[in-house]
Amino acid sequence: MTDDLVERWAELLTGYCLDVQPGELVLVGSELAARPLVEACYRSIVRRGALPMVRVDLPGLHEYFLEYVLTIIANQDSFYLSRLIL
Repeated sequence: MTDDLVERWAELLTGYCLDVQPGELVLVGSELAARPLVEACYRSIVRRGALPMVRVDLPGLHEYFLEYVLTIIANQDSFYLSRLIL
């Protein structure tokens, strides 16, 4: 995908689709594979006067979390389980 197309897509997302306004806090969540679009959206959000926050999910992190939670449940450790839920 060309840089121009990615920039145009980001403008469409932040402008027409989301109508990002100055002062808004905008969370951009994605996987690492979408880095070019995330970066373009970040730039577009900044140009609109809003505050971007980026959350990129890395491969394997969700699996680790689920394994950890299942271990806590299996051990019935209610102290740690209550902290995860809160």
